[in-house]
Amino acid sequence: MNNQPTNLRRRQQGLTFWGYVVILAILGFFVLIGLKLTPIYLEYSRVAQQISSLKEEGGLEAKAAVQVKKQLLRRFSIDDIEIPPDEIKLEKKERQVKLQIEWERRTNIVGNVDALVSFKIDEEFTLK
Repeated sequence: MNNQPTNLRRRQQGLTFWGYVVILAILGFFVLIGLKLTPIYLEYSRVAQQISSLKEEGGLEAKAAVQVKKQLLRRFSIDDIEIPPDEIKLEKKERQVKLQIEWERRTNIVGNVDALVSFKIDEEFTLK
């Protein structure tokens, strides 16, 4: 009789097959989310990089705000970034530039479940 509880304790150690399946399903779900959202955040970093390089570029003082916006859109198209022109608001006063970009990206996760990510960049910088 004393051996029976010890035998039960020995048999109940560790995870079962279904425990491993549940853990793998949860890990797989988070890996799937990461794989689906990574390109969206990489695009965001490319947008930020293009804005930084625009800040460093010389000769923008002589250009009108519309020309600067066209130049930024050209940079975006070269880098394969698709942001609608009406989502970009650019104001230029003498040597000050105020740039505001708002956009959203939607990606399908699984079936009819989508992820919607929205970004907003507000930058003010002085031209050299």
